[in-house]
Amino acid sequence: VTTGVLVVRAGEDSPFGLEDGDVVLSVDGRVPAHAQHLGRILRSYQPGEKVKLRVQRDRKAIDVETTAPR
Repeated sequence: VTTGVLVVRAGEDSPFGLEDGDVVLSVDGRVPAHAQHLGRILRSYQPGEKVKLRVQRDRKAIDVETTAPR
């Protein structure tokens, strides 16, 4: 991919449903420029708020719909 942010280590219980090796392409249509930008975008959501991530996983673009952690 030429855009997006690579998830190197998502963790055992990733709060946004991300997995190791995912590339986050967008968050509710907002395209992250780098890892810090992605963090700011994800932290902007209130606990329990719905979040739609566009992710490339296993060479396929998928939508991951989740909620911000409490």
